[in-house]
Amino acid sequence: MLEEFGLAGGVENRRYAIWKSQPERDSGYGIAGLRDVVVRLNGECAEAPFATARYCFYQTQKSRTLPAALAEYCTALAEASNLKPPTFGE
Repeated sequence: MLEEFGLAGGVENRRYAIWKSQPERDSGYGIAGLRDVVVRLNGECAEAPFATARYCFYQTQKSRTLPAALAEYCTALAEASNLKPPTFGE
């Protein structure tokens, strides 16, 4: 689906369900992102069939929860796109 619609990334449905129902089991893994953004994060891409030439499921050493991993990925995506990340509470 990411390839078909050219999305910036996505979260595996099963991964989201685990985080939602059992957050203590959260590992931060389960996000599919653009390879060039994953490289910026020093992330480790999964092998095929969990990866394509443009996207991969990945993990990083820094983010160990789904919310933290999403924030990390969105920040790197914004930086790669020369966008200013949002500021909250200002």
